[in-house]
Amino acid sequence: MTARQVLVLCTLLGVGSVVHAKCTDTSAFGDAQRAVDATVRCDDVASHQVYVKRGTQAIVGLRLSPSCRSRFVKERLKRSVCGRAGYAVCCATSSRHRIANRIVRATKCTSGEVCAEANGFPRNVGEGCTAQGQCVVCPDRGPGVPRQVTFTARTPGSDLDLGWSGTFHNFPVVAGARLAYCLEDCDGTSDTGCVGRGPTGDGTPNGGAFGAPLPVLAAGVPVCVASRFQDAELRSTFDVATGEAQADLDLFADVYLTFNPAEVCPRCVVAGDEEIGSAGKCSAGAANPGASCRVEGIVNVAQGPPEDRHYSLSSRCVPPAEQQVATLDVRVPLTTGTSTLAGPLPCADTQGPQMQDDVCGFGTCSARCTGNACVAVDPQGRCVAFNGGISQLCCSTSSDTPCFPTEGGGAIVRTGAPFGGSPGGAFVATYCVPRTDSSLINAVVGLPGPGALILPVEAVALPEP
Repeated sequence: MTARQVLVLCTLLGVGSVVHAKCTDTSAFGDAQRAVDATVRCDDVASHQVYVKRGTQAIVGLRLSPSCRSRFVKERLKRSVCGRAGYAVCCATSSRHRIANRIVRATKCTSGEVCAEANGFPRNVGEGCTAQGQCVVCPDRGPGVPRQVTFTARTPGSDLDLGWSGTFHNFPVVAGARLAYCLEDCDGTSDTGCVGRGPTGDGTPNGGAFGAPLPVLAAGVPVCVASRFQDAELRSTFDVATGEAQADLDLFADVYLTFNPAEVCPRCVVAGDEEIGSAGKCSAGAANPGASCRVEGIVNVAQGPPEDRHYSLSSRCVPPAEQQVATLDVRVPLTTGTSTLAGPLPCADTQGPQMQDDVCGFGTCSARCTGNACVAVDPQGRCVAFNGGISQLCCSTSSDTPCFPTEGGGAIVRTGAPFGGSPGGAFVATYCVPRTDSSLINAVVGLPGPGALILPVEAVALPEP
C-alpha cells in the first residue's frame, strides 16, 4: 500500500485526526479574559501582534477545550482593538442576515453599529457583540448573572393611535428603535427580578433619540415626529424568569408639519440595498441635506404616493427648524401587562380640557372595524388597517372610523405580552398627548387627547439563558 493510500484510508477511518466539538459553552471566557487582563494591558500594549501573543500565552494553563481556546483567541484576542489606535468594535449582520461582527476603523463601520466604549469596554468582538449582531452595553457580572437586556421594536403587529378624532389611528411603529439597559439587583436564580438602567445621550448605547423619526400622513396632513429622551438615564424592571417588564419612557416629541406628502420625514438615502445600519446621506428635505447618516428605522407610509411609500429613516435626518410646530412632553409608561386609561375626556392639558371623546356622533365606539380600518386579519384574528397598524374599535355609525371608547366612563385598554420562553413579546401603553401650537394638527388629530401604543419588540438578554 502506498503512502497516499494509507493517508486516504486513515482519513476515511478518522485515524490520526481529532475532531473537536464546536465550542458552545463560553462560561469560562470570563476567567480567561481576566487572566489576559492580568498579563497584558490593552490600553498600552506595543502592538496588536504583541497583545495576541501574550494573551494566548496567558490562557495556556486554563481548562479550555481546544475548540473553545480557538474561539476565545479568535473573538477576544485577534478581533480586539488592543494595540490598534483608531479602531472600534463594529457589530453587524450582513444583507443575508449572517453575523458580520468585526474590528474596523471607527469610520468604516458602514453596515452596523460602532460600540460606544466606556471605561475600557468593549475591547473585542467577543465582549462587544451579541449573537444577533448588536452591541453589548454592560460588562460581565459573573458566570450566569444577568447583565443586560436590549429591546428592539418590530413593525408587524404594532399600532399607534393618537387623538380622539380617529384620523391618526392605526399607524405602524418604525422598526429598529431600541432600548438598552444594564441589569442589577438580581442574580438570575434565587432573585430573577432585575432593575435596569440605561444611559442616554450622544456616545451612549441608547443615543439621544428614541429611534428614527416617525412619518405620519393622514387626511393629507404630513406630520414628522422626532422623539428625544428626556432623562439622562432610562429605568426599567425585567424578570428574566417570567419575561415581564415595565419601563418609563419619557420623551420630548418634536412635531414637524412638513407640507410634503411625498416626503413626510426626510430619508436616509442609501446607495444599493438598504437595511438597518446601512450608511447613507440625508435627503434634500432634511435640515442638513447630504449629511452622513445611518439607517435606524424602516417603515412604509400607506397614504403616501404609491411609488414612494418606503422610508429609510435616521435621527440624523430631521426636517428644518422652521417646520417645527411643537415640542410635546410625552410620558409613555410601557408594560408587558395591561395598560388602561379611563374616560370620559381623560386628557386635559395646561391649556384646557379635551374637547370630545370621539367622532361617533349619536353612535358608540363599540363596532368591529371594516373598510380601510380592516383590510386584512392577522394570525391572532385582529384587524390590520390600511395604514398598517392594528385596529381596535370603530364607531357603530361608521365602522371604518377608528375611535377610543372613553365616552360615558369607558376605558382604553391595551394588553401586552411577556417574553417568557421566547424573545418576542410586546410592550403596551396608554397615555395623554397635549395639544401642539398648530391649530390644524390639533383639529385633525384631536388634541389634547389620548394615545395608545402596541410595541412588539424582540428582547435579547445577556448572558443568554
